[in-house]
Amino acid sequence: FNHYLEATKKRNRFDKFRMPLHFITGSIDPITKGYKRKHKRWHLFAETVDMSIIKDHGHYLLRDAPEELAGILVNITNNNRKTVNIEHEYEYK
Repeated sequence: FNHYLEATKKRNRFDKFRMPLHFITGSIDPITKGYKRKHKRWHLFAETVDMSIIKDHGHYLLRDAPEELAGILVNITNNNRKTVNIEHEYEYK
């Protein structure tokens, strides 16, 4: 992503991504603190922006919540909707 931003600075033009952006985070991830407010800015980068939150988890989702993460990725992959603006919460069991 940062490489893309640097390239747009050099061209003095920003082309929005032609694919949807989907942000996945844990609800207690200290690294992505403020994500509920900040993710709204992502519409500057793509028409379709979505977010999934895995409840009661931090930053290491692949290690700590692999089943929940896999379920989200399967849903994203199978989802063919053109516009996705839904926040999902997944409970850890």
